[in-house]
Amino acid sequence: MIISRNVIYTDAENTLKTDVIEINIETKDTKFFMYDNNNKVSIKKKKENGNN
Repeated sequence: MIISRNVIYTDAENTLKTDVIEINIETKDTKFFMYDNNNKVSIKKKKENGNN
């Protein structure tokens, strides 16, 4: 399965921004990558209680 075009994944603790997510459903292997090699996948941790 391939999910593409400015993908933003958000859960309770993190936000991930990427161009493409590639998932092998049988093995559950997951790859995140950008179309442009000069850009990087962004992973940011949300503030939990304002102390971090």
